[in-house]
Amino acid sequence: MRRSSKIATFLILLSGFIAASVCRPHPRQRSDRESFGDVRATIMESLLQSLFSGAQFRWAPDLQLRTSDGFSRAHFPGLTLSVAPDGSMSGASGLELTSNKEQAIFSSEQLRQTDPSHLATKVVVFRANSKGHVEQSQQFELDPTDPLAEIKMVHTSNWPLSGWPILRIEYVSHIPSQNSYTRIEWGASFDVNASKIISRLPAGISKKSRSGEEVMLIFSIARSGPGVLQITDRLTKKSIPYQCSDPCVVDGARLLAQWSD
Repeated sequence: MRRSSKIATFLILLSGFIAASVCRPHPRQRSDRESFGDVRATIMESLLQSLFSGAQFRWAPDLQLRTSDGFSRAHFPGLTLSVAPDGSMSGASGLELTSNKEQAIFSSEQLRQTDPSHLATKVVVFRANSKGHVEQSQQFELDPTDPLAEIKMVHTSNWPLSGWPILRIEYVSHIPSQNSYTRIEWGASFDVNASKIISRLPAGISKKSRSGEEVMLIFSIARSGPGVLQITDRLTKKSIPYQCSDPCVVDGARLLAQWSD
């Protein structure tokens, strides 16, 4: 009898435990919007509405913009914000509206793409109120001559009372070919008011060949004379002069030709 009582008690406790487990709410997964925080998420939403009249968007789970082909992911690489004493904000970012570039970069890295179509790299600047609602915005193409660029970081400083600042942009040029994949890391100054790069220096080059050979160069740069940059690989100490004005916009094809040996 005592044994039956113990079994009954055990079954009651077990059923209660199961019921509690079933009824206990599962932790709610955070949406991408919550991960960004309300202010940054509001700025991203407001930017889409400012740049694209009548824009419709959703979070599913990432931010997506409605286009003629349906919803496309809206990505803001390098988004940076500055807050003024009155709470108003200004900032800058890259802007990518499809996954085509991400797929093209992956294919290039895997040596599966040799001739990418031009995929524009957009830069946006904006001013917003203290609630994150954008009141002014502009967008520009980073470099119309670069078919496959990827923004990593955007830095801003010394915002003028009117007009737009000079941006400091760190980005990568992805260069696929028949037998290799090359990437150039850049540090560039972008004049928003003139809508163009006014200075660009390479931070490094990496190259991967189908044969399996890999090369990595990490540069230090100094001006050795009027109109001459001395570009030195930190690892091998190899150094090559590069004829260029001051400020200098280094040309990617010319740079690669100099370092091809």
